[in-house]
Amino acid sequence: MRLFRALPVLSLLVGARASSLQSREPDAHPLDARDLLDVCASVNAELVVPDLLGVLTAVGVVDVCLCLSALPLFLETNVIALLAVDIAGEKVVTDILANLILGKAPQSHCNYPAHSVPACIDGNPCRFRGTQPRALAAHPTWSATASAWLPARVPLATRSPKDAGSAPGSCKEMGRGWDACGVFGGGARAWECVDTAHDLESCGGCVLPLTPYSPIGQDCTAIPGVADVACHSGECMVRRCLPGYVVSDDGTSCRSKHSHSHSHVASPEEDGEYAEAVHYGLEHRPL
Repeated sequence: MRLFRALPVLSLLVGARASSLQSREPDAHPLDARDLLDVCASVNAELVVPDLLGVLTAVGVVDVCLCLSALPLFLETNVIALLAVDIAGEKVVTDILANLILGKAPQSHCNYPAHSVPACIDGNPCRFRGTQPRALAAHPTWSATASAWLPARVPLATRSPKDAGSAPGSCKEMGRGWDACGVFGGGARAWECVDTAHDLESCGGCVLPLTPYSPIGQDCTAIPGVADVACHSGECMVRRCLPGYVVSDDGTSCRSKHSHSHSHVASPEEDGEYAEAVHYGLEHRPL
């Protein structure tokens, strides 16, 4: 850990800021009167906290999409946050993390409908999931001025066992590419409408389909080696890969660059379409 000379740490009054945010009247549908207001942002910064003597300590890098409402849980479950709390205390660490989030507040004011929880991810800080049979779906649209995904809330009918078959139809009414998908951890009856034509985590179909006949989608963010990816028309399109990877010829994945020993000369097959198999040890070698 690196130590720094003491600098004054300004305490951010998160409660007061949250109260002022909640007092604003959002320009939205009347149903939004019951919505929950939160602030979320993709944080990628070094967490620096003061110890009891006022000396600043760099604890580690926080690289996560985080919401103000999730800070208490984050402080209890994240290794870096836990270490920071041991050094500086819960209130100081909460204020510092809140300051990192609120620094991007103009891009990440989030409204959530009732019966939903934040599901913040990089590139979509205002994403949420339904937790009750009554679900409100978010149709993401890109805002060039705010550089954020803005959810448009549309109410859906209550789902019960007798009308479970109507859920896909309800989602289709929202437009082409919308599907009713199951919700991880939401119970057998929990579902949400997902734009599978553009959703990064359910691209091309539901990751948790409601029926065995529904296509299974792909989580574009889970592609090995991916650094920048989008979902277009139900297909993952890779824009950029991490160091050591290159974009595949069809633009749908990242393949590993050569990492063989000097004693092995790469064959043309390994240099091209079979590079991914070589990377994962799946290639066939003659005896």
